[in-house]
Amino acid sequence: MLTLITGATGHIGNTLVRTLLSEHPEMQVRALLLPGDPASALQGLPIEIVRGDVLDPASLRAALQNVDTVFHLAGVIVIRPSARALVERVNIHGAVNVGQAALAAGVRRMVHVGSIHIFERLPRGTIDECVPLVTRQNAVGLYDYTKAEAVRQLQALVAEGLDVVFACPTGVFGPNDYLGSEYGAVLRGYLTHGTQVILNGGYNWVDVRDVARGLILAAQQGAPGELYLLGGHYCSMRDFLKLTENVLGRRYRAILLPYPVAWVLAQGLGLAARAFNIAPALTPYSLRTIRDNPNISHQKASAALGYAPRPLTETLRDALTWYAENPA
Repeated sequence: MLTLITGATGHIGNTLVRTLLSEHPEMQVRALLLPGDPASALQGLPIEIVRGDVLDPASLRAALQNVDTVFHLAGVIVIRPSARALVERVNIHGAVNVGQAALAAGVRRMVHVGSIHIFERLPRGTIDECVPLVTRQNAVGLYDYTKAEAVRQLQALVAEGLDVVFACPTGVFGPNDYLGSEYGAVLRGYLTHGTQVILNGGYNWVDVRDVARGLILAAQQGAPGELYLLGGHYCSMRDFLKLTENVLGRRYRAILLPYPVAWVLAQGLGLAARAFNIAPALTPYSLRTIRDNPNISHQKASAALGYAPRPLTETLRDALTWYAENPA
């Protein structure tokens, strides 16, 4: 049985490859990589690598030959000021291209990886799969809108016969972070710095390995057209630092950055980012995210798929060990 993974070198993608190889050795794995993109995150793994682009339908047709299941993870997350058009093309049109090519190739099942941010950010109550998807008008950021619009357009293909399931992770972290995630940089800082600047807020964190397993469960047991939220556990930034102290057996000097100060700083970094066309280290978007309603439910995925995220401390311990063994 042949499985295709787009975005296979990313944090979730390479972890999914590793999970499939270890837990389902009967599967053959094919990874779609952009021409010229390094495959270091997949080095030494017994998989087939093909070159192509989700914006190139011809390359997708070739990559999907004889494929049973396709996991679509390719997308643009970090937004530089000059990359807005690329974000829309890849996250929306690229996803639709994969869906149309999968339908034409007779692929049995497609699993599309969305995000918690495709849902409207309710100020109170529970955020689950019943919450409406964001629109261009009410999205907090372009990323949110493009990921939600991709889901809408792929859902429209279900009526044409596409068997697609949607999986939406929350804040992903853990080992196998070969390309260097934003929060991975924070965890590396815990290993090297004695003073930590923390923000007032928190997030729903989930182990990258649990997300990979959730994607596999969605492929095996998900209902066509359904969304499944792959969440973990909420933890404030202050408590996250305390957990890190317990795991590493060390103490940090913590500086809590007041929200108004952080907001002004984020605005200034945004101006610098636009001037130099770089991705800012702190944005109003990220500040808004850690202050949003933290009540996120993965009950549907647990009940329907058997999804079960591991304890946060286990993820943190394994992540810090991986970063220590894999210096940047």
